[in-house]
Amino acid sequence: MDGTLLNNKQKISFLTKQYLRRLHKKGHTIVLASGRPYREMKRYYDELKLNSPIVCLGGCHYFSPFDQDFPNYEFSFDRKVAIEIVAELLKIGAIDNAFCENNEHIWVHHRDPELINFFWKTTGNENIIYGPFEKTLTINPTSLLLETKNKDREKEIETVIKKYKTLNVRFWFGGHYSEIYFDGFNKASALEKIAQYYGIDKSHTIAFGDQHNDIEMLKWAKIGVAMKNATAELKSYADYVTTKDNNHNGIYFELKDIFKKIRKKQLF
Repeated sequence: MDGTLLNNKQKISFLTKQYLRRLHKKGHTIVLASGRPYREMKRYYDELKLNSPIVCLGGCHYFSPFDQDFPNYEFSFDRKVAIEIVAELLKIGAIDNAFCENNEHIWVHHRDPELINFFWKTTGNENIIYGPFEKTLTINPTSLLLETKNKDREKEIETVIKKYKTLNVRFWFGGHYSEIYFDGFNKASALEKIAQYYGIDKSHTIAFGDQHNDIEMLKWAKIGVAMKNATAELKSYADYVTTKDNNHNGIYFELKDIFKKIRKKQLF
C-alpha cells in the first residue's frame, strides 16, 4: 500500500480509485496486501468498496471481512522469543528501539515520538503499550520490528536472528528499520491461499509492490510489477516497472496498459 497504492499524502488518487472500483464490479478480485494491521487498512478497503479477503502484517494475518466461510489465518511470535531477541540486541547496542503489533495493540519498548509519528499517524495512543517487553508483552504478537538510528548494524542483527532456525530479517530505509519474519509467511503465501480458495489460477494474477517485502509476491504472480519509485532490488524481480510513480497514478496507467495487451492477446 505505502509507496504503491497510496501517494505520499497517504491517499488513493481519484483515477486509481475509480479504475479499481470498475475492475472490482467487473468481477476481478482485488486484494490489498500490506505490512500494516487491518485497523490501518480498513478505511482504504472500504474506500475501494471491496468485499475480498485482505492480507495484513506482511502475510501473517489474512481473512475476509465479508466471506465468513473463508478461514481467519493468523500466525504469531512466541513472546518469549521476541523478548529474547530484543534483549540481546539492545545489550550489544545493535538496535535503539523495538516494537510489536497485532490487530488490537502496539507494543513499543520505550517512547519515541518520531517513531510513533512515522508508523502510526492515524492510531490513537490508547492502542500503544509502552515499556520493556519482559514486563509489557504478555501475549504473543503477530509482528516484530526493530529500529536502528545508527547505520551498519545489519551483520550484528543477522547474527542474532540466525540463532532461530525459522526466522529471517529484512531491512528497510537504508537499515534504519528491520523486520523479523518467519519462513513461509509472506504476502505471496497469503495470496496463494486466497487464489486457491476462490479457484483463481496463478496465471491470472498481477501484483504491484515497491519494497523488499514484496519480492516473494512479485515472483509468485504471473505478472509482477514494481513501481517506478520501488527499490532497485525489487525492480530486478519485476516483469514490468510502472512508467509513473505512486504520486502520479502509477497503478492506474500500468493496469490500463496491461489489460490493453491482454485484449490484444500479447499477454497470458
